[in-house]
Amino acid sequence: MLKKRSGGRHKQEKKSFLTYCGKCRRIWKYRWFLLTDQYLAYMRDCESKDAIEIMLIDSSFHILYGKRDTGNEKGIIVVNNNRKLRIKARDHFEWRAWLKEFDKAMKKSVWGPYSVKKFGAFAPQRKDNYVKHFIDGKDYFSTLYAELIKAEKEVFITDWWLTPELYLKRPVSFENSEDDKYRLDNILKELADKNVKIFILVWKEVEVAGLYNASTHVKNYLMTLSKNIKVIRHPRTLISMWSHHEKI
Repeated sequence: MLKKRSGGRHKQEKKSFLTYCGKCRRIWKYRWFLLTDQYLAYMRDCESKDAIEIMLIDSSFHILYGKRDTGNEKGIIVVNNNRKLRIKARDHFEWRAWLKEFDKAMKKSVWGPYSVKKFGAFAPQRKDNYVKHFIDGKDYFSTLYAELIKAEKEVFITDWWLTPELYLKRPVSFENSEDDKYRLDNILKELADKNVKIFILVWKEVEVAGLYNASTHVKNYLMTLSKNIKVIRHPRTLISMWSHHEKI
């Protein structure tokens, strides 16, 4: 358990009158911290199941400590690509213990500042990945069908423009009802009926920019098929144009 000061996100650190006023209102509260070789997380207390926030140990991750850099003899400032977190320990023993653990975590992390990444990439190289490269859609959708029908517990789908009525195996004969088993909505419904949980993230279109992909239809239609199918449309606002790959 450490004391944490509110604020510190990089977007809040812009020099403006409102930012200055915000800094004057910063408060300190005790939070329960968890440190691994991948992230620093904090919760309201030790019984919380969900983290309030998680700071990844990325290539910019580093710490500042001591009175000269933090303004407090038992202070620590944790910095990564997204924020600057100010914390302070209750005594010098706890303070030194946290400094030691931060150093160990950064040295052990494959993402952290001490790991060597080829071509200056933000992430390390990994071996033994289960990856397939596809040149065209036919091979991809055929393989997707084969993998989907194997699902026993969960299916996660993220898509910019998802079409529930898409046939994954082709050619299709509309005179043969047997081919309907290859249609995406039918596949997902069959899985959901077997109690497979399906989670779908689709892009919420920005119609004023001509980006119309019928996400409302996708959500309303698929979620009527089964209670085991959940669909989220994102983003909710015009200016929050985050891509799916960034969220993942």
